[in-house]
Amino acid sequence: HSFPACGSREIAFLPATFALRLAARKSFAGRIYSFDNNVTLIERAKQRAAHLNLQQFLEFKHVPDARVPVTDGFGELAVSIFDLHRHHAEQYLTEAMRILSPNGYLVLAELLVPRSARHEFFWLMKNLHLRYVQKNPTEARAVYYDRDELIELLFKVGFRQVVVQGLSTPSSGRPGIFSLIAATK
Repeated sequence: HSFPACGSREIAFLPATFALRLAARKSFAGRIYSFDNNVTLIERAKQRAAHLNLQQFLEFKHVPDARVPVTDGFGELAVSIFDLHRHHAEQYLTEAMRILSPNGYLVLAELLVPRSARHEFFWLMKNLHLRYVQKNPTEARAVYYDRDELIELLFKVGFRQVVVQGLSTPSSGRPGIFSLIAATK
């Protein structure tokens, strides 16, 4: 089952939590589609949408792989909040490019980590903790990119303009800056 073809001016692709928040604001006039590979999160979001009486604005879909079940050029906006690092980046960004309409926008919120820092003791310990203590293999396999690597990837898959804005600085002494990245198709 795939979603119907829709006019691109009224579509956003968001993680479930953020889709609910946007729909609840009632200032967004379009329909919001949320895709996730986590069935539990999708089901919780559906229940929350029903509780808030927002089902008419939202549609949630479980997608087990990287391919999003919509037509090419389906949406004007694709949003990814702290999710890119869990996926094969080039494939993920290529799929975002495919689903965006001409002149559409991709907005990413992601932790950008310098290449040199990814081999430090902190990252090794974090990986071991995720793998063996929290038993979270998806996060343990996560790949974080630095600013230049991500910009290069975005241009490689075809985005024509990229803006990166750091939203925080590492206050704990650990490397990595949570950043907002906007790319134009």
